Amino acid sequence: MCRRRAHPASSSTAPLPWGTPGAASVYRAVGIPIVEGLAALHRGAYVEAIELLVPVRFDLWRIGGGRAQRDVVDWTLTGAAVRNAERS
Repeated sequence: MCRRRAHPASSSTAPLPWGTPGAASVYRAVGIPIVEGLAALHRGAYVEAIELLVPVRFDLWRIGGGRAQRDVVDWTLTGAAVRNAERS
């Protein structure tokens, strides 16, 4: 029998389904910074995008983020860093 290892911050590797107790705090802690980070990149606030996305980039699993969603965050961080360096 193959068992999945639980994430260190949780007793389960499954994301919280919407509507369960605690889901709102998880979406507030992870989802909002992601959306704000993407919006910051769009308006050219590259440092702000980096500051918002770095702390939550490894927490996407908590809201059900798969590889594609993690890739979006990683590419957004990379793009923000490159564009910020080009400005300097």
